[in-house]
Amino acid sequence: MKIKLMFLLTLLVLVALAACAPAPTPAPTAAPPTAAPKATDVPKPTDAPKPTTAPTVASSSSASSVASASSSASSSASAAATKAPAPTAAPSPTPRPPAITAAPGAIKINVWHHFSAPEQVEMMQKFADEFNAKNPQYYVVVTFQGTTSDIGKKVNAAITAGAVPEISTGNPGDLLDWNTSGALVSLDSYLKDAKDGLSAAQLAEMSYKLPNGQELFFDVAPDGKIMGVSPGRSMEAVYYNIDMLKAAGFDNPPATWEEFDKVCAAITKGDNYCVALNSPSIDTSAFASWVFSRGGTYASADEKKATFDEAAGVDSLKWLKNAVDKGWAKNPSTTSRGDQTDFGNGKLAFTFGTTAGMPFYQDIVAGLKTPFKWSITSFPAGPKGKPIVDFFGPSMGMFKTTADKQRGAWLFMKFMLEPKNLVEFGLRLSYFPATKSARDQIAGMTPDQVKAINPRLAPVTDQYKKGLSLIPLGMREPIAPAWQGVRSVIGNMLTAVYTGKSSADFTATDPEAAAKEGVQRVNKSLDAYGK
Repeated sequence: MKIKLMFLLTLLVLVALAACAPAPTPAPTAAPPTAAPKATDVPKPTDAPKPTTAPTVASSSSASSVASASSSASSSASAAATKAPAPTAAPSPTPRPPAITAAPGAIKINVWHHFSAPEQVEMMQKFADEFNAKNPQYYVVVTFQGTTSDIGKKVNAAITAGAVPEISTGNPGDLLDWNTSGALVSLDSYLKDAKDGLSAAQLAEMSYKLPNGQELFFDVAPDGKIMGVSPGRSMEAVYYNIDMLKAAGFDNPPATWEEFDKVCAAITKGDNYCVALNSPSIDTSAFASWVFSRGGTYASADEKKATFDEAAGVDSLKWLKNAVDKGWAKNPSTTSRGDQTDFGNGKLAFTFGTTAGMPFYQDIVAGLKTPFKWSITSFPAGPKGKPIVDFFGPSMGMFKTTADKQRGAWLFMKFMLEPKNLVEFGLRLSYFPATKSARDQIAGMTPDQVKAINPRLAPVTDQYKKGLSLIPLGMREPIAPAWQGVRSVIGNMLTAVYTGKSSADFTATDPEAAAKEGVQRVNKSLDAYGK
């Protein structure tokens, strides 16, 4: 009896345990979907004064990241367009090992740079390998050091620690700032050296004077010495939706600000609008471009004072406020790179940005079911101005080390300025190279030839060539080191005007009062620089 009772109890326990056991997991019928990688925002190439943010670039360099997730498309020119897929984030730059081993006793030349896209990182290593193979007495080591902001901080720390690289890229204002600390070497004697310098013809070709007297590819300190040289620059230009303009009855982009307003009034309907209220579309470089295009000055000739509280600056802020009041200028559908997203989805007629970002705009447009036509153009002219574009972009500076290291550093800089390398630099970064011969060579290339160097630039070859045609309209913002630190003041001024809200950072919201306060704040910072 006891045995039967024990058997019965055991059976009951087993039944209970079976009932509590988890159900078996069914075999999957398909592999689970993989989450799409998030897009990464990087400043434009130089951020120049964006950027870049921008650069940025971009910037290419700064534009080596992609736009934010796309929103629904509603182009007036193409009702069949569908939502563009979110672009995939660019891979992190992973440098490959050098192809050349240092020769015994070779002098090491450290080169810091901020060119972040994988193809740009590869370009820098390729340049180093080719140089090292031809110059075994030196050994160039290239190192990606982050954005222009990152590299600026690292160089400042290196100067303090007395452990500078031989060469670093940076915003022109940063280079001139490093020069004030006595860390940089003037390039004048190297450029004109009888043995190792550039020929008279090369120097003449690289010297490009802008209407305001600034050199485009050389960074000149107040004492007249050349402290930086650039293999290529990017430009702030106007992106526009060709199909949207045609659907509204406009065959060409606006040549004047008055025409720009007419286009905005005609286009702003439903989800479609004219200008995005976000950086980099509305930022310091855009404001400088508005001022220049209206015939105004942004700073005094010696760059010691701001002057944008004059008529051109005030009119620029009035235009911005009017665009908001009329509903032409709106917040984009996404907070990060929103102008790029809305433009790519066919909702936005115009955006202001670096030409280094052209491949990233194209990425979004190409993802639509019915892609639209787009291009770039100059900023419109004001009543007393003319169409312009605003140049910016990184430069290379040489640090004080030893005579042997400085000679090696200069020879590498000179190597990067060779014609074939300028062409590659321009195409890899979507920049405009520093010599006319290099620019002319690219102008004669087919998309397939461009593709062989940079596949991502090939689809926008026509837009790139349009940028080449805009170079004679170029201007530059102030490059004095103190100006690098006042960009935030101008950004706060723009925000106060288009939001109509005061803050601890900026008080005035009326255009005229804001221009005055902006100049006062900027001049106060300029006066305090170095003290």
